[in-house]
Amino acid sequence: MEPTQSRGHAVDFIYPGAGIGFDAFLANRMWTLIHNPDIPWECLGSNLKETLTAVVRTFRASCRFDQIPFYRTLTGIRYFTFGGYLVNKAIALSTRQPDFKADDFFLDVITPIQWDKLGTKPQDFEPFFSLLFEATSAQSLYQTFLPVDLQRREFLQEWLKSEAIEQVLVRLKNATPVRLDTPQAGLLPLSA
Repeated sequence: MEPTQSRGHAVDFIYPGAGIGFDAFLANRMWTLIHNPDIPWECLGSNLKETLTAVVRTFRASCRFDQIPFYRTLTGIRYFTFGGYLVNKAIALSTRQPDFKADDFFLDVITPIQWDKLGTKPQDFEPFFSLLFEATSAQSLYQTFLPVDLQRREFLQEWLKSEAIEQVLVRLKNATPVRLDTPQAGLLPLSA
């Protein structure tokens, strides 16, 4: 057999948007693991073990599973929700935050959130469905060719049918915010 002859440079496929990050299940599971007394440390590599040990130690010393740790920043508040990007974005939109940054693990906002007023059903966020949708690299090539309305509808099916999203929303609604000391929060690898 002979190798094929080169026909020019390889072409990379490029998909629109950013990756979707962690889903609500994985982020919530990480929060559960942080508060689990039986973390399987032996399953982790040394670098990951060091980082995770620092995160676990910081959160366990500062809060319980049923709390939302936060600290004040120069521009507002950083809440560590461990809810996933999409849940954090939905919370920011539904609480009418004038400016926010949503991440898988935290939510940066300008004004305090009244967590006890949060909706717990994915359908409670319907007024913000059009703003939740983002084209991501997780879409198939076929999905990117669909009209935007169909892309949005398909995207929202995951939001509406995910049990993890509802579990995270219930956890956050029933949680009590607890303020972290800023120097301690600075030790967290998850802070920006």
